[in-house]
Amino acid sequence: MNFLIAFIAASVPLLIASYGALVSEDCGRMAVFMEGVITFAGFLTYSLCVFTGNIIIAVILCAAITVSVITILSIIIEKIQLNPFIASLAMNLFFNAIVSFLSVKFFATRGVLTDSTFSFNPVSSRIWTTVAGFAFVIIAYIFLNCTKAGLYFKITGNDQKVLKARSINVLFYRIASWSIAALCASLAGSILAIRLSSFVPGLASGLGWISLAIVFLGKKKSSVVIGGSFVLALAQTASANIQNIRGLENFPSAVLIGLPYLAALVFILLYPKKD
Repeated sequence: MNFLIAFIAASVPLLIASYGALVSEDCGRMAVFMEGVITFAGFLTYSLCVFTGNIIIAVILCAAITVSVITILSIIIEKIQLNPFIASLAMNLFFNAIVSFLSVKFFATRGVLTDSTFSFNPVSSRIWTTVAGFAFVIIAYIFLNCTKAGLYFKITGNDQKVLKARSINVLFYRIASWSIAALCASLAGSILAIRLSSFVPGLASGLGWISLAIVFLGKKKSSVVIGGSFVLALAQTASANIQNIRGLENFPSAVLIGLPYLAALVFILLYPKKD
């Protein structure tokens, strides 16, 4: 039962991040910045909570700041017609660097950050972040698959001429796709930090890259993206709990760390290549 609960909880940040990557990819704008933004959001959530003393305000402000920054950068990239992939990769490096800079500036360390203000009950924090996370994923699924705006996001990546023929602003949807990806990355980062009751450098731990891989493997299909997220979350949970099983106490830690990535590789090899 504990393993099942841990598995369900672990799937939430990955589901949220994957949906952000999916919306962006639907518009033909890969959100390579996901990894860096997740770590940045975790740091920002911690910092804002320490400064304001309120975790709800911290999460909301973190999302607002993150989305605003990405949106502004996206507008600049579109206006001066930079290569979106290279620009997104540069943004990923920027967010990782800014976390290191701000951590030294405000907390005089690049290491783990802890504070009594940012301390939560492990059980209750896992429960409410899981419930809130699944509620967000359900809303995201309905939006992407059951609304006119969600359809426009899909068309933006596949056939922009259809939107242009109907006088729909394609540029708006391209920019908005990165804004949504930023929101999802922000929420995933906040959840990870809250569950740890601290900020840890490299908080994302590959979550952003794995979410991008899931979208590619799922061929931009929501149902497959959900399934892939659960598979990799299962591998992540297994890697964290396998040493608790009798007889496996001495299972190599190096193998455990790589288990989620091994699962991703197996998923790549076994997933059918034909539509």
